[in-house]
Parts: sequence; structure tokens; C-alpha cells
Amino acid sequence: MKNMFFLLLVVFISSNCLISCNDNGSSLDNQSELQPKQMRSIYFFNNSQGYVVGDSGLVMKTTDSGLTWTKIQTGYDDVKFNDVLFTSSSTGWVVGNDGIALRTTNGGDTWTLKTENYPAFFKEINLNSIIQVNNNYVKICGSKGRILLTSDQGSTWQKDQTSQSASLNKIVFFVTSSSSWTEYAVGDVGRILFNSTGAWANKSIESSKYDLSDIHLSYDSYGYVCGSNAYFAKTTDWGDTWTRYTIPDLGDEPSLIFVGFLVGWLVGEKGSIIKTTDGGVNWTQQISGTTKDLTDVLFLNNNFGFAIGPTDSLLRTTNGGTTWDKIPY
Repeated sequence: MKNMFFLLLVVFISSNCLISCNDNGSSLDNQSELQPKQMRSIYFFNNSQGYVVGDSGLVMKTTDSGLTWTKIQTGYDDVKFNDVLFTSSSTGWVVGNDGIALRTTNGGDTWTLKTENYPAFFKEINLNSIIQVNNNYVKICGSKGRILLTSDQGSTWQKDQTSQSASLNKIVFFVTSSSSWTEYAVGDVGRILFNSTGAWANKSIESSKYDLSDIHLSYDSYGYVCGSNAYFAKTTDWGDTWTRYTIPDLGDEPSLIFVGFLVGWLVGEKGSIIKTTDGGVNWTQQISGTTKDLTDVLFLNNNFGFAIGPTDSLLRTTNGGTTWDKIPY
């Protein structure tokens, strides 16, 4: 009887091994697909249509204000995507490591690689952040102090000279008139750069012990920047001077967003979310409901916003962060 039981056990184990070993790795692929992926950036074109990008080629889309999300295939499943931008409901970009910049003209159904004609130019650069300052100009900042420009939607590219070698992590702009604008970029070792004349210059170089990860500018001279080692600073004169304020240590790459010039949020490691209602002077801790590191935050108004980390920590609020809901993906 024992021998018969042992024989049946061997057959059962062998059968399962054969199934597992002959599925061409699909079982492992399915398990990998279910593992949380790190989200890096969130962008909403309007109140209902939004996108999230992240590691392992992650691109997701919502059309119902973030209640449900659909994964989008780009064909670049091994790429870490760092930023996403949509300039219309149909036209958008995602950028990532190894010089990958993809563009869509149908809301994300299909994507075209826009850097393939410049392999040596882009391959060595991790693309971190993208802006479109008008109908023509798209700029991307990245590692090695690089800022890249296209005026024909990615058919050709040029280098903006910055004289920097440190990684640039975020690029933003504000409109100064109907025909002019000023751009800012922040990066590692305290770099704050600006460009209003066609040439980049140092607006301020903060202490090199701070790696600056995010910057937000409003249209009334106010701006905010954050970084490693609990760094947060504010300007009220378009960046001519910066005043530092105390915040908790949120890790190496905190992210921030302001609605107007008084109300803002910062997110970072271990699920940290803090909120200010007085322009960054004082901050209140919010309960996120997760201990996972949060990498980006977005608010569309004083109440409606998102904070993202791994895909099992996609957070949504409709009351300014008083409560946060985890959204399944």
C-alpha cells in the first residue's frame, strides 16, 4: 500500500513538473505580470483622461477619472519609463531610460519611437522629464546634464548646451508673454538652471549635498523645489532668490505639486504624504494607507488628486488627502 502511494505521488509530481516545464515559461510570465511594478509619473490631460508610466514598460490609461485603469502595450516591456505628457486627447509622449522617447497620435493605441535615427545621440542618456512649450517645441532633460530639443515632433533633435554633467531630473516652463517663456530644470548636486534667451544658465546652485528631484512653478512668480536630505525651498520672484523651509526627510527623490501658491503636497518614501496650506511654511502629515515608497503626486484642484508608487499603491483622493483610496489596477 505504501509503495502504491509513493508511486502515485511520484506520478503527480512528475505531471505537474511536465506542465510547468513545458509551458514555455508562460506560468512564470503570468506570475511576473502580477507582481507590482514601480510607477514613476502620472499625468492627466483633463479631469477624466490620465496616464501612468513606470518600470518594465508600464503604461496605463484611465478615462473615468482614475477609478479604473487599462494597461497599454508599447512594445518596450524592458524599458523604465520616467515621464509622460499629453498635449491633446490623442497626442502624447512617454520617455525613459536608454534614450527611449515614444510618441502616440491616437491616445496610446500605438506608439512610434522618435529617437531611432539618433542611436549614438540617445542610447547613453536616461530621459527623465518632458515638456512641450508650444505647438512646435518639445524638450526633454536627462542624465549627463543633457537637454534635448525637437521642433518637428521628433523627426530631428538638437542639443541644448547646459555645461552640466549632473543628471537633470525635472524640466518645467512658465509663459511670460504671448510669444515668450522661461524654462527651468533641476538636478543632482543642487543644480537649478534657467533659460529665457535660448541659452541655459545657473539660476542658483544649492549645496551639492542636495539632489533636486522636482520643481513646480505657478504663473504668479511663485515656485517650489524639493530634493534629498529633507530639502524644500520656495521662490516668490521667479527663482531669483530661494528660501528654505523645514520638512520631514522624505527620501532621495520626493515629488511635489501645488495648486495655486498656498496649497501643496509632497510625497516620498515609506508612504509619506505631507500637505501645506500656507505656501510651505507649515506641513501636516496625511495618512496614505501604504508603507511603499511614493514617486509622484498630482492634484487637479484642491480636492482631487493622486499619489503613486508601486502598482499596488495607486492612491486617489477626492477630499484633499484627508482620506486616500487604493485603486486596483
